[in-house]
Amino acid sequence: MNIQISVIIWTVICFVALMLILRNLLFKPLLDVMDKRRERLENAEKKKAEMEKAVREHEKKIAEQQAQYLEHQKRNVAEKLAAIQAESKDAVIQARQKRITDVESFRIATVEECEKAINDVNVNAKNIAETFAKQVIAR
Repeated sequence: MNIQISVIIWTVICFVALMLILRNLLFKPLLDVMDKRRERLENAEKKKAEMEKAVREHEKKIAEQQAQYLEHQKRNVAEKLAAIQAESKDAVIQARQKRITDVESFRIATVEECEKAINDVNVNAKNIAETFAKQVIAR
């Protein structure tokens, strides 16, 4: 085995030339592509985080609006319930007053009918008494 300095020098020169060529033609463009890809991924992650934040804020606003809507509906239902209760109380009071009025008018009508019946009985009793008295006198 014989070591040849010229072969070693040419090998080193070829290796250095190859490295310079690869650096300019392969490594530099490849590193640029990888850097751009990393930047795109970082931008995508930032946009994803921003979108997730926007979605959370939007969901929070929706939840607040739903809560406000439910509170508004509760108030409306409570107002309607109060109105219905007031109307039913009024209806019960009116029904009681009508019942009292009906009972009173029935009582008055019954009293009038009783008085009329008593008057009719008195008149009939008078007529019978007069007829009986006439018959007794005629005998």
